[in-house]
Amino acid sequence: MTDARPDPPADPDWVRAAPADDPGPGPWIEYAVGPGDAVRLRGTDAPDRVVTTTRAKWEAFVLGVRAGEFDHFVEGTDMTDTDLTATGLTGDHPAPRLRPAAPGDHPAVVAAVRTWWTDRSPAEMRELSLLLPKLFLQFFARTSLVLEDGDGVRAFLVGFHPADHPDEAYIHFVGVDPALRGQGVGRELYETFFRDAAAAGRTRVRSVTSPTNTRSIAFHRALGFRLEEGDGVGPDGVPVHKDYDGPGLDRVCFLRTLTVTTD
Repeated sequence: MTDARPDPPADPDWVRAAPADDPGPGPWIEYAVGPGDAVRLRGTDAPDRVVTTTRAKWEAFVLGVRAGEFDHFVEGTDMTDTDLTATGLTGDHPAPRLRPAAPGDHPAVVAAVRTWWTDRSPAEMRELSLLLPKLFLQFFARTSLVLEDGDGVRAFLVGFHPADHPDEAYIHFVGVDPALRGQGVGRELYETFFRDAAAAGRTRVRSVTSPTNTRSIAFHRALGFRLEEGDGVGPDGVPVHKDYDGPGLDRVCFLRTLTVTTD
């Protein structure tokens, strides 16, 4: 994950990532958390060789294991169906857990919006948080998602299945802790929402963004969204729907088709 350091700190509190009921010799992975943000890893077959990473990267790695991103490395072995909880990888520092949102998440989500968008001023972040009034988690919690760990909310997606459009789903707002960005967390949120929407019989997903939000446009394109034709053209030739959210509030509109599978 980062550089290898041969000399671990004295007497770290190592936790063995092995099922509690497995008496086998291993080798096993052991990890130690702290001091500060550091997480240290070693193998029991080479205990003097210690790899140091950060807690955010460790949590993102464990999230990837939970999501099955590394299963192809152990296909055909008896490790394929290993239960991460049983191995002790979560220890006293629980890995991020993705779950449906709840109304009680609203204060944490608003607080996140007011601190995570570090390219904006505090006043701009407060204004941005106004796009998430409590009603979204009062009435659309079941279709929204929260990623949390021992520190609280680390990412979220607010979306819903509109009653007026029974074949569609809509993603309203997504946020990821800056410490976890670039590690697949946003994609995991979207793909989970896609699966849930398809299971509910929804065949299309919509979302919008600002014409100047080039990162959002690139991200949605990478996830299979197409840009709907509008009545104007924005930066880099992207199609724009002029005055979509009011005078001067142009938007780029995304549409993605889902494949609905039936058992």
